Amino acid sequence: MDKFLGDTIYDCWTKQLVQQVVGQIPWGHNLRLLDKATAYKERLWYAQQTIANGWSRAVLEHQIETKLYQRQGKAITNFDLTLPQPQSDLAQQLIKDLIVSSNVLTSFKNQRTVSQ
Repeated sequence: MDKFLGDTIYDCWTKQLVQQVVGQIPWGHNLRLLDKATAYKERLWYAQQTIANGWSRAVLEHQIETKLYQRQGKAITNFDLTLPQPQSDLAQQLIKDLIVSSNVLTSFKNQRTVSQ
């Protein structure tokens, strides 16, 4: 066997192949993304957030309906004026994370209330 071919086969079997984002979430989630999210970047962002946060289909729908993608990073702060550069970026990210966490918790509570 050719050394190049052997190396290529070895590389294919030893390197982890990463599945596309749409293959990492349930089919129902993909259908909701196609129905409710309009832009490709928006769909990809929601799919990535679904994977990262373990969103159920109901939570995903809620996040799309409340336009979480559009609201990301919209909080008005004075961090860039009052903090040095690395800290201002970290503070802004912290606010984003708190908003997302709050939305997820609220969605989860609403989902539990509906299901009971």
